[in-house]
Amino acid sequence: MNYGGFWIRFLATIIDSAVVMVATALIGVVLKVPKGVISEMIFGDELYLSTYPLYSWILIIVGILYFVGLPATTWRGTVGKKVLGIEIVDANGDTISIFRSIIRNIARIFSGLLLCLGYIIAAFHPQKRALHDLVANTYVVNVKRVNES
Repeated sequence: MNYGGFWIRFLATIIDSAVVMVATALIGVVLKVPKGVISEMIFGDELYLSTYPLYSWILIIVGILYFVGLPATTWRGTVGKKVLGIEIVDANGDTISIFRSIIRNIARIFSGLLLCLGYIIAAFHPQKRALHDLVANTYVVNVKRVNES
């Protein structure tokens, strides 16, 4: 397997953050979330999560569907990963189960807790695996090179 490196994964995370932000903003507009919620979220005027519970739930649901759901489908990853030609697989190179995706995403929380060291591990690991990949026994692979083999 040809593994997706740290920087390509980092860029995928930036793309995914933008996708989730836009999706939740659009849903908020459709549901007529009070004005200012989006700007408060972006500019940090106040803690919007406690002030706007509806928007908080929207953000949580969209995040779960996006980060947990998509990797367990034939997409094998998020929009950011798809755009950049990488995907999440199990040890056999197969699509991960929803259970494995849940474990991976719970572990992602811990990857970010201590100065993002759980993510930085991927830069130095021989298989480019982050802490959450090790916990869930997943791999991020370069799709183009996998398909060419």
